[in-house]
Amino acid sequence: MIKAGKTSIAVLFLLAWGILTGCAAWHGDSAYVVRKNRHQVSGETRHRVLPNGDVVLAGMPAEVQESPRHCAAATLARALAWEGVRIPQANLALYGGVTAERGVGIDEFYEELLPLFADYGLRLRTYFRLDAAAALERGKRHNALASADGLPLLRVPSEDDTGPIALETFFCEANPTCLRLVTRAGRERFSRTVIQTIRAGHPLLWGIVLGVIPEQGVLSPGGHLRLIVGYNEAEQTILYSDPWGPDCPVKTMDIVDAWAITMSLDSLETGLPVR
Repeated sequence: MIKAGKTSIAVLFLLAWGILTGCAAWHGDSAYVVRKNRHQVSGETRHRVLPNGDVVLAGMPAEVQESPRHCAAATLARALAWEGVRIPQANLALYGGVTAERGVGIDEFYEELLPLFADYGLRLRTYFRLDAAAALERGKRHNALASADGLPLLRVPSEDDTGPIALETFFCEANPTCLRLVTRAGRERFSRTVIQTIRAGHPLLWGIVLGVIPEQGVLSPGGHLRLIVGYNEAEQTILYSDPWGPDCPVKTMDIVDAWAITMSLDSLETGLPVR
């Protein structure tokens, strides 16, 4: 919980990402394994087109998060492994600035790891961030629609509001229909980004808010990080893999719902000289 004054509003959405990077144990540098990516060596196409129209990155390494607060580290570990760099998720969490007492925001987490990415010829490409100003504007537009239909309103903080605002209260209680309507802008660009990035052979680090769109097996609302590993253009769906649960199965979500809950979108790119 934080107070939503002039300075704290900008921190509101940073708080949501603190749950992504919880405490981590130190496994030691000896756990590092670095190899050339098999796709790069063979020149093999990194995506597959299935008979049903799905385009998917086949053979994505599985990495189940080791604790309820380890989704960012586990998801990043999978993206790195896909590019040929294997680093334990506990190391990534710790190197990302996380301690047993302190979580960090997603941007701070990535910022701390940029030198490590560069060491292996990788860079982080950022496609989208839902910043505080955009989120608050989204909340106001949501409430305009909800009010017209007699639906519950989100508590959108004002400049003078000093009460506690939690992400679960502000965003996770949004009406799904209203949220889909207020997020129409940017949806086509989101779809194009997914298609282009998957066809280029890179998964997307997909930051979302759980609890807005009903999902089977999702028990609690809050910030989360998943991998987008494919899409179906005809059916207008994405294919994603969640680090929570056994085997990290690939699931499907409608592009409208996927964009509505998106808070961040990034990928790791290759081709830089190894330092």
